[in-house]
Amino acid sequence: MLCSNAIEIDKTEGPFFTNHLAALETTLIRGEQGESFGAKNLHKTLLAHIKKPWVGKYRTTQVSVAGWICPNHEIVPELTQDWKEAVEYILQTYQGCSEFDREEAVWKLHNWFLCIHPFQDGNGRMARLFMAYAAVRLGLDPAGFIVKPQMKQLYCAMIRSWQNEVFIPHILPKYEVVE
Repeated sequence: MLCSNAIEIDKTEGPFFTNHLAALETTLIRGEQGESFGAKNLHKTLLAHIKKPWVGKYRTTQVSVAGWICPNHEIVPELTQDWKEAVEYILQTYQGCSEFDREEAVWKLHNWFLCIHPFQDGNGRMARLFMAYAAVRLGLDPAGFIVKPQMKQLYCAMIRSWQNEVFIPHILPKYEVVE
């Protein structure tokens, strides 16, 4: 089973499955070797079956998701770099924390990435891939983070809540572009 776009799917062949496995393997191997991972390279691996010029590149236009206007595309590289530093910090410092704290940290990283929405497409897949990566690195079972179809509304509400209560008031203001 793979989880894409918050839905469990049973697909064990073809480019979709192969690219997800390759991306996850790349992430886990680099993480084990102490190297930092690159979101753009991972995006390129994950979406290798899509032959579009934007694959593996941060978005260069404004986008909205479910009625929410995402952060200005000009600050995406800085937002993503700070998110990546948060991932590395959490993976280093949360090892000895309670299971609840580690699970909460994994969801925080997932939600933060989705709020940045750094790519034109594939952000949900990327967020869930990083969530699985962080779960494994923190000694958690990544299967516990799969969002089943009947939980999709709750999943979306949880992201929106985190966006409104944490991302918009506490993270985004220090990056806003003044025009």
